[in-house]
Amino acid sequence: MKKILAIKDEQLKKSTDEVNALIVVLNRENEKADVKAREVNGITEKCAQQQKDIAAEKEIANRELEVALPYLKKAEQAANAIDPKDITEIRTNRNPKDIVKIIFDAVQILF
Repeated sequence: MKKILAIKDEQLKKSTDEVNALIVVLNRENEKADVKAREVNGITEKCAQQQKDIAAEKEIANRELEVALPYLKKAEQAANAIDPKDITEIRTNRNPKDIVKIIFDAVQILF
């Protein structure tokens, strides 16, 4: 009986040492996982902040777009109202007035 107990005690010590070694390894891995989790949380917070910033910028852009759209429609209507005879008239004008020159300079700058 003592021999069996001694064998079982030896097996128990060996198993305990193996379990303790495994616990040490698991603790190291848990520490690494905790570090990664903190990194991921930091990145997640940055992404959430970027999402808020983008949403705010989008709202500003949408408001600016709403202001600009009526002017775009008016410009499209004005461009559609130009006839080929209007362009011919401008081409034939050898000495345009200063205001016409300024307007055409502005148009050239825009395009």
